[in-house]
Amino acid sequence: MLTFVLLMAGCFASTPTGYVAGRASWYGYESARHPMANGARFNPRKRTAASYNFPLGTELEVTNLRNGRRVRVTITDRGPAKRLGRLIDLSESAAAQLDYHRAGMTDVSVMVTRYLPN
Repeated sequence: MLTFVLLMAGCFASTPTGYVAGRASWYGYESARHPMANGARFNPRKRTAASYNFPLGTELEVTNLRNGRRVRVTITDRGPAKRLGRLIDLSESAAAQLDYHRAGMTDVSVMVTRYLPN
C-alpha cells in the first residue's frame, strides 16, 4: 500500500499548480483552414487555446492582467507561442472575452482548472 501511495505522489508531483504569468496573443479565421493538434477543425468562436506548456485537453482559467477579465479555455492546439516567447495563443472568441482582441497581445495569468497528463 505504501508503494502505491508513493507512486501516486510521484505522478502528481509534476502536475502544474498555481498561476503562471506570461504574454498571450490570439488567432482567428486565417487558422480555420488547418486542423489543430488534437485533429479537430479550428473554430475561432469556441473558447480554445494553443500552448506547448500544457497537455492537449487541459482546461485553464486565463485572466487579463490589464483589466481583470477572465475566460476558461481548453488546450486544443500547439502554436507559435513557444518560439515567439508567448505563454499561450487564445482563440478570437477567448481574446474578445478578455477584451484584448484589438490590441493583439496582453499580459495574462493562467491557472490550471483541469489537468490531463499525456
